[in-house]
Amino acid sequence: MTAEETTVLWFRRDLRLGDHPALLAAADAAPSAVALFVLDDRLWLPSGSPRRVFLIGCLRALREALGGRLLVRRGDPVEVVPDTARRFGARSVHVSSDHAPYGRARDERVAAALGDIRLVRTGSPYAVTPGRVRKADGEPYRVFTPFSRAWLAHGWRAPAESGPELLDWLAPPSDLATELPDPPEPGAQLPAPGEAAAEAAWAKFRDDALHDYPRDRDRPAVPGTSALSAYLHSAACTRAPRWPSWTPPRGPGCSGPSWPGGSSTPTCSGTARKPRGRTWTASSTPCPRTAARKRTAGSRPGATAARVTPSWTPACASYSPRAGCTTACA
Repeated sequence: MTAEETTVLWFRRDLRLGDHPALLAAADAAPSAVALFVLDDRLWLPSGSPRRVFLIGCLRALREALGGRLLVRRGDPVEVVPDTARRFGARSVHVSSDHAPYGRARDERVAAALGDIRLVRTGSPYAVTPGRVRKADGEPYRVFTPFSRAWLAHGWRAPAESGPELLDWLAPPSDLATELPDPPEPGAQLPAPGEAAAEAAWAKFRDDALHDYPRDRDRPAVPGTSALSAYLHSAACTRAPRWPSWTPPRGPGCSGPSWPGGSSTPTCSGTARKPRGRTWTASSTPCPRTAARKRTAGSRPGATAARVTPSWTPACASYSPRAGCTTACA
């Protein structure tokens, strides 16, 4: 039996319910929770119209996903968060850690104001929490290329298996709730807000544009990029990089986890030759819709898969970026 009856899940830059480590921690702490978002004037007032419109849309989408049980309050989080926790008798407040200067300082002040109520930080809006990847001497990297290599070698956790069904969400009292402001005129065409829209945007990019991304990303007249930046900024979509969801073609002699999420690189002895001397991994089974493309270092047995790139095509009898492999791979 849990020691707590109610906790608070304070949403910030994590406006989603899937892949939400703090939601899992809240579910472990108590059977019921208050879903809280604080409209902080320190962040709201300097924001331009496009950001305000997108944020309001994401909050409305989150509220709908929670069955209307999202409590939005406007004010200083140092006052609003402790007041909310005490009104509901919560003994903990769960958050995704914030690593921006204002966010860190705000959270320290909130933790002090909470007193004996715990502020529990779990996960972050990032695939790898800032500060985790450092040089061997403990100093931060100052050059991107070695940092990116170390970041890939470090890896990241698998997406958290979270969802709204894990908690009994308490209805917000009418005397506490703040009505969301009417969105201003954005002055630009914005992407559809919310977690479902973010997943749809990713799926469209994956199926329609990922294959040609190396060529089309620099062509302004072509929609060749993911258009996910707004979702990533608000963390309306999963924090984890998307390529671990691709399943590489596997065949006899293949072993090891999928690059780059695993700790080692897959090796394969089953290969199929392509033009210009390139060698590709092969599979004896139909490829999944989102099969990863892999190039191997050579045709010799035990050759090591070197990289993933969306412009390379798996060894299939029939393949298209939208449908994936439509027949078994060679």
